[in-house]
Amino acid sequence: MNSNISINVAWTAPFNGGSGITAYKILIRHSDNVTFTENKADCDGSEPSIMAVFSCTIPITSLLVAPYNLPWGSHVYAKIVAVNVVGQSVNSP
Repeated sequence: MNSNISINVAWTAPFNGGSGITAYKILIRHSDNVTFTENKADCDGSEPSIMAVFSCTIPITSLLVAPYNLPWGSHVYAKIVAVNVVGQSVNSP
């Protein structure tokens, strides 16, 4: 297995309701196909560099182990939540 393989998660900024977005939560689906967990280690959506480009890169090796436990070659599903002073947005589709 090539440990240099990674996935790119990208999104478009949602309508912010007049209040600037202060962070994004990038949630990755587990192998149970139900649970989603934020991956702050590889994709911290409060980092200015990630917020500026609306994307981040996650190494496959992070997704093959707990808590995600994705089998090699499986699809990766992500949801994005925007955060501002009003609160959190609904999950992206």
